[in-house]
Amino acid sequence: MPLLELKSVSAGYTDASVLSKVNLSLDAGEIVTLVGSNGAGKSTIAKVISGIVSPMQGEVLFDGKAINGLSASERLRLGVAHVPEGRQIFGGMTVLENLRLGAYSVPSRRSMDIESQLAFVCAFFPVLKDRLDDLAGNFSGGQQQMLAIARGLMSRPRLLILDEPSLGVAPLLVNEIFQLIQRLRGEGITILLAEQNARKALSIADRGYVIENGQIVMSGPACVLAGSADIAERYLGIGTSIGANVDKDARMAKELLRIVA
Repeated sequence: MPLLELKSVSAGYTDASVLSKVNLSLDAGEIVTLVGSNGAGKSTIAKVISGIVSPMQGEVLFDGKAINGLSASERLRLGVAHVPEGRQIFGGMTVLENLRLGAYSVPSRRSMDIESQLAFVCAFFPVLKDRLDDLAGNFSGGQQQMLAIARGLMSRPRLLILDEPSLGVAPLLVNEIFQLIQRLRGEGITILLAEQNARKALSIADRGYVIENGQIVMSGPACVLAGSADIAERYLGIGTSIGANVDKDARMAKELLRIVA
């Protein structure tokens, strides 16, 4: 049974529909990425799962149980943590204060549990461990993104939703963040990655979904999607005129996609 399922989900804002009959799933322990251009609907999918946006129709299942009627805070207590686009850290608060806010859903806010999770998080982010008393607003964009991910981990999530973690981050730190995501999967955390940097996202993901205009237009193993001519041209910056070998590989990838779809 998948850890998360979206079944024929349509959603949007006020009267404007963004998603149309989206179906996707994540198995426990996977990294699954959403690939698509800006405005395609990736962030809306993330918000539907975390409870920020309610579906107009369709069903969201977590651990086999429908969670449509649950609030964002109730979903967080179930183990669904959302690290939003733009980081949204509290710049006027210290790193430690930001991290403790991420633990507000810990049952009864047991200090022992919070301190244990704080130690776990700091082991992943030594740059934070050394600057717990510094104001978060003094950090670079990449460091703030690490803080946002660390804050999401403070709730001990089973599913971590990362929305554009590479946005506004220096290239060297982008590599570090994607390596970190792989390490988190090694800790048993299931990860949904909504990311415009398709090359990086597909390089670490198990599977991917390509979303255009609010609809899933392609899905499959990440390695197969990365070899697709369509994906290469639209999202990886690779044209189809770079050689016959690439064309041959792309045709093979397309056939594989047809088989696994």
